[in-house]
Amino acid sequence: MADGNDDRTGRDPRPRVLIVDAEESRRRGICFALSETVPVIRDTASPVEALKWLKEEDFDLILTDIHFPVMDGMQAVTLFRLTCPRAHLVILTSFMNSTLRQRLQEMGIRSITESPFAIQELRDEIMALFTGQNHTSEEII
Repeated sequence: MADGNDDRTGRDPRPRVLIVDAEESRRRGICFALSETVPVIRDTASPVEALKWLKEEDFDLILTDIHFPVMDGMQAVTLFRLTCPRAHLVILTSFMNSTLRQRLQEMGIRSITESPFAIQELRDEIMALFTGQNHTSEEII
């Protein structure tokens, strides 16, 4: 493992995060906040581009909004889940209602972070995921 690769799979064992958010300033802020502790981060405004990357790379965590101009957010989340089923999904949104929350929970999404949110709190939640710390099944920041 001296080269940084997992001996069994050839995959780099460091956490891999994909950020999908049409709002560039939020995406860049999250990238900056995570850059010191998460060495492999990819980000895009497009769920279509995210799906391409998910087919090519294995991610541990997907941080995604559910409002996109080019694709329905629920469709995007479903496709993310199908393409990379082992990744933990965290929904980042500025609009959440009880119907949408229920639909996401029925899909197995348990981490929903509503905007505005403190970047440090989001970073702490992500680091807890990577270090195996327990968090509630319906954690809302």
